[in-house]
This record gives sequence, C-alpha cells and structure tokens, in this order.
Amino acid sequence: MRTKIVAVLTGLLLVVLSGAFTFPAHSAPVGPPGTWGLVFSDEFNASTLDLNKWNNGGKRQNGVRNIRSNVWVNRGKAVLNLSSTTTGAMLYSGPVDGIGSNHFQLSEGEYVEARVRFPGPGPGPGKHLYNWTAWWTVGSDNWPSLGEIDIAEASPWEDTGNPVSANYHGPNRHIGSVIPGSWSNAYHVYGAHRKASSIDYYFDGRLVKTLPANDPGTPHSLVFNHGLFSGQTAVLAPKSRVRVDWVRAWKPR
Repeated sequence: MRTKIVAVLTGLLLVVLSGAFTFPAHSAPVGPPGTWGLVFSDEFNASTLDLNKWNNGGKRQNGVRNIRSNVWVNRGKAVLNLSSTTTGAMLYSGPVDGIGSNHFQLSEGEYVEARVRFPGPGPGPGKHLYNWTAWWTVGSDNWPSLGEIDIAEASPWEDTGNPVSANYHGPNRHIGSVIPGSWSNAYHVYGAHRKASSIDYYFDGRLVKTLPANDPGTPHSLVFNHGLFSGQTAVLAPKSRVRVDWVRAWKPR
C-alpha cells in the first residue's frame, strides 16, 4: 500500500510539473460571461497595504476627513474604519479631484468587481447599512463631467433607511436605483461593466441594473470609502468596519 501511495503522489507531481494540471488565476469574473484578461488585482495577502497600488487618506469625502491610520490590512482583508464622526477612511487607485498617484484606472469596456463586507445589523431582509460607505469609480477631476459609477453605495438619503444602491453621475445626469436584497454584514461580490453609453451592475454574479452613461470615457480611479452623511447617526468601530477581500479588473479579449 505504501508503495502505491508513493507512486500515485509521484505521478501527480509529474503531471503538475509537466503543465498538464494548472490552477486558476482569477481568469474570469464572477459577473459577465465572455473571454476576459486580468489587468489589475489585489488580494490583500501582504502584511501591509500595497502603496504601489493604492492611495490612502489625504482627502475629505462623504462628510469626514480621511486619515491613513483608518485603513490597514488584516488577515487577507483591507479594513476601512470610521474612528469618529469627523475621521473616516478612503482607498483609491488613481487621482480623485486631482489628488493621488495613478496606479490603476478603469478604462471604457473594462469590468471591475470586488468582494466586500459592508457593515450593518444584518444579514436579513430589510437590514440596511451603517454610515455612508461605498465602492465606486470616478474620473480624476471636474466632477461629474468625467463620470462617477457608484457600484454599491449605502444611501442614507433614502426614505426607507440606508439601503444599497447602484448609481451613475455624469454631465447633467444623476440617476440610480436601490437594489433589493440583504447586503448587510456579509461578503458579496459587487461589479460594474463600463460600456460606452451604459453601465451594467452585477451583484454576486447577477445583472441587477443597467444605467445610461454619458461621460467622455476617460479612465476612472477605483475607490472605497467610509464616511458619514450630514445629520446621520454614526456607528463607530469596531462593528462598523468595511472589509474588502479582493479587487480585480479585466478587459475583454
């Protein structure tokens, strides 16, 4: 028996070394079908945030000042913290309002998705999110003339509380829609396919919304942030932390 086990293991090793057996390398998104080539990814498996991929802090956004100490990496996740009613977190891959280095920007025709856990009292029907958190893309300057794609955004201005919505902002265009479902306090994959005249939004691989777009198609930075809406009651750390498991972007082949 021992000889047979050794023979089997040796055979498997030879198959792997010969290239006949390969491991997937995130070759396909969870969202849209088709043939895609990976152009950007971060699995957050390092011990610290990769500053060759991300800018951190240095901006005021969504009602708070974003500070570097409110973003860190822990156990394969990027963590975004709201530490007070005036200090939050922002993680962005390229310039926003002209601020930040350009590490990666999403081009027209490309698809991006991230596996994110937004904080809230859920999971469960009707369980909305804490604070003002979002996963989005935006042009580097002259907002909203270069466009903004809110892939998944807590919406504290809604009459029904703080649900998750998919939104688009462009020249003279501000549109969006609440996405029904339970998105609170659990990991979900949120993605957007940026097309020339529309945006397809995917939640957990399912097309949930298509919105028209009218920006000029210039590249967009990837953004995560954790802020607070005006007049909103804050839920502070640790139970309100946003956790990002991974981020990946593809272009069609």
